[in-house]
Amino acid sequence: MPSQSPNSTPAAAVSTEPGNSAVSAIAYSSANSGDQITHMATMVGYGTFLVEHLIFGMTLGVLLAVRRARSVSSR
Repeated sequence: MPSQSPNSTPAAAVSTEPGNSAVSAIAYSSANSGDQITHMATMVGYGTFLVEHLIFGMTLGVLLAVRRARSVSSR
């Protein structure tokens, strides 16, 4: 029997009922990121992973602050 990742669902478990047709199968396949994303922190190292997320968060915060400052100054 082939091994599966702990987060994967066998193809037989995806329902093909009329209410749960191809749309739910597509939604499931796009939501299931796989082992590469699931284990990214261990692949690149926790320090790198942390710094990457901190930079992303700070960039997002700056962009939102600039947007808010522009909307307040235009009133």
